[in-house]
Amino acid sequence: MIITCGTLLIEIIHQAEQRHGPKEVFQMQNAIHPEYKQIAATCSCGNVVNVGSTVCKDITLDICGACHPFYTGTQRVVDTGGRIEKFKSRFGALASK
Repeated sequence: MIITCGTLLIEIIHQAEQRHGPKEVFQMQNAIHPEYKQIAATCSCGNVVNVGSTVCKDITLDICGACHPFYTGTQRVVDTGGRIEKFKSRFGALASK
């Protein structure tokens, strides 16, 4: 006798119904799920990606796959407020010792 996955599954369900009785069928509730619409996600580099979202409004991204260093293979140092220069002035002397 050859038992396939489908045959085995049907047999398991049949045995469970014999032990526990038939299962009740539940209907999904209406109007409880959020809307799912297509939106445009715009990156700061100018790349626009159309995606599905429950936000239902266009969003802006700081970084995307087109400009992320991991995907592009280039590394860009983002210096906000001279933090790198401040770090080098405070701790640069320690590296030269």
